[in-house]
Amino acid sequence: MAVSKFLGARVIALDSVPFRKNMAKEMGADVVLDPTDPDVKEKIREAKKDAPLIKAVDASGNGNAERLCIDMMEPRGSVAFIGENHNTVPICPSDDFIRKGLTLIGSWHYNMDDREEMFAILRRSPVVHKIITDVYGFSDVQGAFEKFMGQDTCKVILKPWE
Repeated sequence: MAVSKFLGARVIALDSVPFRKNMAKEMGADVVLDPTDPDVKEKIREAKKDAPLIKAVDASGNGNAERLCIDMMEPRGSVAFIGENHNTVPICPSDDFIRKGLTLIGSWHYNMDDREEMFAILRRSPVVHKIITDVYGFSDVQGAFEKFMGQDTCKVILKPWE
């Protein structure tokens, strides 16, 4: 989200966890919505204003959120799933992809050839430093893991020399 905003995108962030909702606001999301709200689709339509929804990224791995991305995407848009989901998501190839012309991308990693450009963008972003919410010494790796698995952190850094 921080990189998308830095590159000039209008960002509609969705999260139900209060900590993450606040982080999205702090990092510049234009609109932050709760995906569990029964009126979320209408609120997304209102939030997008007259601009088409052409890109979506789901990092949650939540099947309902992934389905929401597909449902809300405009024709010829792209959806990227980067969160682990070992369950199934109902898909109708004709309605979801062929007639809408959607592109679905899944990625568990990034291309090493893109590394330098990604780092350059991250270094220039005025808010990317907020992504690192916690730093632990290696002597407390269990504490770091427990913090990371909770819902009140973004990225946790381990310092192997401490």
